[in-house]
Amino acid sequence: RIKYQIMHKLNFIEEKLYNHSPLQTSKIAIKNSDGPIVIICKEQANLILAKAFTAGTAWRIDFSNVFEKFVQYIFNQVAKESGGRLFSNYKFQSMNYSRHAWELKHLEPDAILLKNDTMLVIDAKYKSNLFNKFSNSNNLKEDYRHDLHQLLAYSSFNSSDRKYALLCYPAEKIEISKTAYVSNISHISNNVLICGIPLTINCIIEVKKRLAFEINQIFNEHSNSE
Repeated sequence: RIKYQIMHKLNFIEEKLYNHSPLQTSKIAIKNSDGPIVIICKEQANLILAKAFTAGTAWRIDFSNVFEKFVQYIFNQVAKESGGRLFSNYKFQSMNYSRHAWELKHLEPDAILLKNDTMLVIDAKYKSNLFNKFSNSNNLKEDYRHDLHQLLAYSSFNSSDRKYALLCYPAEKIEISKTAYVSNISHISNNVLICGIPLTINCIIEVKKRLAFEINQIFNEHSNSE
Protein backbone atom coordinates (compact mmCIF):
# COMPACT_ATOMS: atom_id res chain seq x y z
CA ARG A 1 0.00 0.00 0.00
CA ILE A 2 2.80 2.41 0.91
CA LYS A 3 4.67 1.61 -2.29
CA TYR A 4 1.53 2.14 -4.36
CA GLN A 5 1.03 5.62 -2.88
CA ILE A 6 4.47 6.79 -4.01
CA MET A 7 4.63 4.71 -7.20
CA HIS A 8 4.85 7.77 -9.48
CA LYS A 9 7.89 9.03 -7.56
CA LEU A 10 9.58 5.62 -7.68
CA ASN A 11 8.95 5.36 -11.42
CA PHE A 12 10.37 8.86 -11.93
CA ILE A 13 13.55 7.99 -10.01
CA GLU A 14 13.92 4.65 -11.81
CA GLU A 15 13.56 6.35 -15.20
CA LYS A 16 16.21 8.94 -14.33
CA LEU A 17 18.69 6.36 -13.03
CA TYR A 18 18.04 3.70 -15.68
CA ASN A 19 21.13 4.44 -17.82
CA HIS A 20 23.43 5.09 -14.84
CA SER A 21 25.42 2.03 -13.82
CA PRO A 22 26.03 1.76 -10.05
CA LEU A 23 29.59 2.32 -8.87
CA GLN A 24 31.32 -0.19 -6.63
CA THR A 25 32.38 1.06 -3.23
CA SER A 26 33.40 -0.31 0.14
CA LYS A 27 32.14 2.69 2.13
CA ILE A 28 29.72 5.55 1.53
CA ALA A 29 30.95 8.94 2.72
CA ILE A 30 28.70 10.82 5.14
CA LYS A 31 28.82 14.59 4.67
CA ASN A 32 27.95 17.35 7.09
CA SER A 33 25.50 18.70 4.52
CA ASP A 34 23.51 15.44 4.46
CA GLY A 35 20.06 15.57 5.96
CA PRO A 36 19.13 13.33 8.92
CA ILE A 37 17.28 10.79 6.75
CA VAL A 38 20.15 10.64 4.25
CA ILE A 39 22.63 10.06 7.10
CA ILE A 40 20.51 7.18 8.48
CA CYS A 41 20.30 5.60 5.01
CA LYS A 42 24.06 5.91 4.49
CA GLU A 43 24.77 4.42 7.92
CA GLN A 44 22.55 1.45 7.10
CA ALA A 45 24.25 1.10 3.71
CA ASN A 46 27.68 1.08 5.38
CA LEU A 47 26.54 -1.65 7.77
CA ILE A 48 25.54 -3.76 4.76
CA LEU A 49 28.83 -3.03 2.98
CA ALA A 50 30.75 -4.00 6.11
CA LYS A 51 28.53 -7.12 6.46
CA ALA A 52 27.74 -6.09 10.01
CA PHE A 53 24.33 -7.72 9.92
CA THR A 54 24.27 -8.29 13.69
CA ALA A 55 24.20 -4.53 14.21
CA GLY A 56 20.46 -4.30 13.50
CA THR A 57 20.65 -3.58 9.78
CA ALA A 58 17.22 -2.97 8.28
CA TRP A 59 16.59 -4.42 4.82
CA ARG A 60 13.76 -5.50 2.60
CA ILE A 61 13.20 -7.36 -0.66
CA ASP A 62 11.03 -6.01 -3.45
CA PHE A 63 9.07 -9.17 -4.26
CA SER A 64 7.88 -7.75 -7.56
CA ASN A 65 11.51 -8.03 -8.71
CA VAL A 66 11.86 -11.48 -7.13
CA PHE A 67 8.76 -12.73 -8.95
CA GLU A 68 9.95 -11.21 -12.23
CA LYS A 69 13.33 -12.98 -11.97
CA PHE A 70 11.61 -16.21 -10.92
CA VAL A 71 9.38 -16.12 -14.00
CA GLN A 72 12.34 -15.28 -16.25
CA TYR A 73 14.27 -18.26 -14.85
CA ILE A 74 11.38 -20.66 -15.53
CA PHE A 75 10.84 -19.41 -19.09
CA ASN A 76 14.57 -19.56 -19.74
CA GLN A 77 14.44 -23.27 -18.90
CA VAL A 78 11.37 -23.71 -21.10
CA ALA A 79 13.13 -21.91 -23.97
CA LYS A 80 16.10 -24.28 -23.78
CA GLU A 81 13.85 -27.34 -23.85
CA SER A 82 11.70 -26.03 -26.71
CA GLY A 83 14.59 -24.88 -28.90
CA GLY A 84 13.75 -21.20 -28.57
CA ARG A 85 15.61 -18.16 -27.25
CA LEU A 86 14.62 -15.99 -24.31
CA PHE A 87 15.35 -12.26 -24.27
CA SER A 88 14.94 -10.88 -20.74
CA ASN A 89 14.00 -7.20 -20.31
CA TYR A 90 14.24 -6.53 -24.04
CA LYS A 91 13.73 -2.85 -24.87
CA PHE A 92 11.65 -1.42 -27.71
CA GLN A 93 13.34 1.95 -28.08
CA SER A 94 11.55 5.22 -28.77
CA MET A 95 13.04 6.96 -31.81
CA ASN A 96 11.51 10.36 -31.01
CA TYR A 97 14.44 12.47 -29.85
CA SER A 98 12.32 15.58 -29.24
CA ARG A 99 9.78 13.87 -27.01
CA HIS A 100 7.92 15.51 -24.17
CA ALA A 101 9.23 15.06 -20.64
CA TRP A 102 6.41 12.63 -19.81
CA GLU A 103 6.91 10.36 -22.84
CA LEU A 104 8.50 6.94 -22.43
CA LYS A 105 12.01 6.35 -23.71
CA HIS A 106 11.31 2.67 -24.29
CA LEU A 107 8.90 -0.20 -23.71
CA GLU A 108 10.28 -3.14 -21.76
CA PRO A 109 8.46 -6.45 -21.36
CA ASP A 110 9.93 -8.82 -18.79
CA ALA A 111 10.80 -11.38 -21.46
CA ILE A 112 10.32 -12.38 -25.09
CA LEU A 113 10.44 -16.03 -26.14
CA LEU A 114 11.38 -16.40 -29.79
CA LYS A 115 11.42 -19.54 -31.94
CA ASN A 116 11.79 -19.20 -35.71
CA ASP A 117 9.28 -16.42 -36.51
CA THR A 118 6.99 -17.05 -33.53
CA MET A 119 7.25 -14.45 -30.77
CA LEU A 120 5.73 -14.79 -27.31
CA VAL A 121 5.65 -11.73 -25.08
CA ILE A 122 5.86 -12.44 -21.33
CA ASP A 123 5.09 -10.06 -18.50
CA ALA A 124 5.14 -10.88 -14.78
CA LYS A 125 3.05 -8.92 -12.29
CA TYR A 126 3.37 -9.45 -8.55
CA LYS A 127 -0.30 -8.74 -7.84
CA SER A 128 -3.07 -10.54 -5.99
CA ASN A 129 -5.49 -10.98 -8.90
CA LEU A 130 -5.50 -14.79 -8.85
CA PHE A 131 -5.95 -14.81 -5.07
CA ASN A 132 -9.16 -12.80 -5.55
CA LYS A 133 -10.78 -14.49 -8.54
CA PHE A 134 -14.33 -13.89 -7.37
CA SER A 135 -13.83 -10.33 -6.20
CA ASN A 136 -15.69 -7.59 -8.07
CA SER A 137 -13.26 -4.93 -6.89
CA ASN A 138 -12.83 -1.93 -9.19
CA ASN A 139 -9.18 -1.74 -8.18
CA LEU A 140 -8.58 -5.29 -9.43
CA LYS A 141 -10.39 -4.50 -12.67
CA GLU A 142 -8.32 -1.37 -13.26
CA ASP A 143 -5.11 -3.19 -12.37
CA TYR A 144 -5.91 -5.94 -14.85
CA ARG A 145 -6.97 -3.43 -17.51
CA HIS A 146 -3.62 -1.67 -17.13
CA ASP A 147 -1.69 -4.97 -17.24
CA LEU A 148 -3.61 -6.17 -20.30
CA HIS A 149 -3.18 -2.92 -22.23
CA GLN A 150 0.53 -2.95 -21.44
CA LEU A 151 0.83 -6.54 -22.65
CA LEU A 152 -1.08 -5.79 -25.86
CA ALA A 153 1.24 -2.84 -26.49
CA TYR A 154 4.25 -5.14 -26.19
CA SER A 155 2.74 -7.76 -28.49
CA SER A 156 1.99 -5.12 -31.16
CA PHE A 157 5.61 -5.50 -32.30
CA ASN A 158 4.80 -9.02 -33.45
CA SER A 159 4.13 -8.85 -37.21
CA SER A 160 2.09 -12.07 -37.20
CA ASP A 161 -1.68 -12.01 -37.65
CA ARG A 162 -1.88 -14.35 -34.65
CA LYS A 163 -0.13 -12.76 -31.69
CA TYR A 164 0.60 -14.49 -28.39
CA ALA A 165 1.26 -13.03 -24.97
CA LEU A 166 1.52 -14.43 -21.45
CA LEU A 167 0.57 -12.52 -18.31
CA CYS A 168 1.95 -14.16 -15.17
CA TYR A 169 0.55 -13.64 -11.68
CA PRO A 170 1.47 -15.40 -8.43
CA ALA A 171 -1.07 -18.06 -7.44
CA GLU A 172 -1.71 -20.80 -4.90
CA LYS A 173 -1.50 -23.48 -7.61
CA ILE A 174 -0.50 -23.74 -11.24
CA GLU A 175 -3.21 -22.58 -13.60
CA ILE A 176 -3.44 -21.33 -17.19
CA SER A 177 -6.43 -19.70 -18.85
CA LYS A 178 -6.70 -18.39 -22.41
CA THR A 179 -8.51 -15.46 -23.97
CA ALA A 180 -8.43 -14.45 -27.64
CA TYR A 181 -9.09 -10.84 -28.65
CA VAL A 182 -10.08 -10.74 -32.34
CA SER A 183 -10.54 -7.78 -34.68
CA ASN A 184 -13.32 -8.23 -37.25
CA ILE A 185 -11.79 -5.40 -39.24
CA SER A 186 -8.20 -6.59 -39.65
CA HIS A 187 -8.85 -10.25 -38.71
CA ILE A 188 -5.86 -10.09 -36.38
CA SER A 189 -6.09 -12.09 -33.16
CA ASN A 190 -4.22 -11.46 -29.94
CA ASN A 191 -4.14 -14.55 -27.73
CA VAL A 192 -3.50 -13.87 -24.06
CA LEU A 193 -2.64 -16.60 -21.56
CA ILE A 194 -3.03 -15.76 -17.89
CA CYS A 195 -0.58 -17.98 -16.01
CA GLY A 196 -0.82 -18.58 -12.27
CA ILE A 197 2.63 -19.46 -10.94
CA PRO A 198 3.24 -20.37 -7.27
CA LEU A 199 6.32 -18.59 -5.93
CA THR A 200 7.89 -21.75 -4.51
CA ILE A 201 10.90 -23.83 -5.50
CA ASN A 202 8.94 -27.09 -5.24
CA CYS A 203 6.65 -26.15 -8.13
CA ILE A 204 9.34 -25.26 -10.70
CA ILE A 205 9.43 -28.67 -12.43
CA GLU A 206 5.64 -28.89 -12.74
CA VAL A 207 5.34 -25.27 -13.92
CA LYS A 208 8.00 -25.92 -16.57
CA LYS A 209 6.07 -28.97 -17.82
CA ARG A 210 2.76 -27.09 -18.05
CA LEU A 211 4.26 -24.05 -19.74
CA ALA A 212 6.37 -26.14 -22.12
CA PHE A 213 3.23 -28.03 -23.19
CA GLU A 214 1.26 -24.83 -23.80
CA ILE A 215 4.11 -23.08 -25.60
CA ASN A 216 4.88 -26.06 -27.84
CA GLN A 217 1.21 -26.11 -28.79
CA ILE A 218 1.49 -22.44 -29.78
CA PHE A 219 4.62 -23.10 -31.83
CA ASN A 220 2.95 -26.03 -33.61
CA GLU A 221 -0.27 -24.10 -34.17
CA HIS A 222 1.65 -21.17 -35.61
CA SER A 223 3.71 -23.42 -37.90
CA ASN A 224 0.60 -25.24 -39.20
CA SER A 225 -1.21 -21.97 -39.95
CA GLU A 226 1.54 -20.81 -42.33
